[in-house]
Amino acid sequence: AAIWINDTQSAARKRLNANGYTDETLDSLWARFDDEYFLQTDAATIAWQIEHIIQHDSDEPLVLVRDHSDSQAISATQVFVFSKDQSKLFAKLTRSLNDLGLSVYDARIHSLSNGFVADSFMVLNRQKKTIGHDPVMVDKIIETIVSNISKQVPSSNIKARKPHRLNKYFTEQTQVRTEVDSENRFTILSVTTSDRIGLLAHIAEALSELDINVCSARIATLGEKAQDIFHVTDLTGEAITDEDALNTIVQDIYTKIETFQAEH
Repeated sequence: AAIWINDTQSAARKRLNANGYTDETLDSLWARFDDEYFLQTDAATIAWQIEHIIQHDSDEPLVLVRDHSDSQAISATQVFVFSKDQSKLFAKLTRSLNDLGLSVYDARIHSLSNGFVADSFMVLNRQKKTIGHDPVMVDKIIETIVSNISKQVPSSNIKARKPHRLNKYFTEQTQVRTEVDSENRFTILSVTTSDRIGLLAHIAEALSELDINVCSARIATLGEKAQDIFHVTDLTGEAITDEDALNTIVQDIYTKIETFQAEH
């Protein structure tokens, strides 16, 4: 992993140095990012995002939109959000995209050491087309996300349910699991289910209602299957370890997904 990170940073550094950015500036900024950012993001995308972050130089949200093809030549529109972290931010972002009629097929969520987040979503419209070439739609995406980030979302108190013996729920279509990472830093929530437009927004809404903070996420759509992994904490930043609380999370997520899919 260390070699991969070094190679990726070197390639991105070469691009950014050519545009006039010093190693000192880059090293200072990159120190705030976790290793997963450099493992999951290609050098060209890193250079694009980092250059805009440096130019932005503000505590206000930065939203970038462009059409992009990944290493497998799959084309989609990339929506990148660099913002101060806040409670329920993930729910706000996914709700914004869903309200705009955009389907998320891949997402990378990264929390920085300075209290910011760098979140990237690969999206398509309802016709499964890219929209980065449409300046009106691009402006609408930026305006909607910036506006929704500033809005307050009320907390919801979810009553505890009767615990299930295992922290997982299964049907033929849906699997939900939780586990605590080995260092007790966060709780890992894994969801595998049939993909639907709006699915991620509904999962995010359920996490928001449970007052759960999403620290990082890896969202992937493989054919008709969505395979999502979330690293989460409670609102104090602590891993969720109580078995009753974990079972409540699993049951709520499972119920939200099954209800949503039955209606779609």
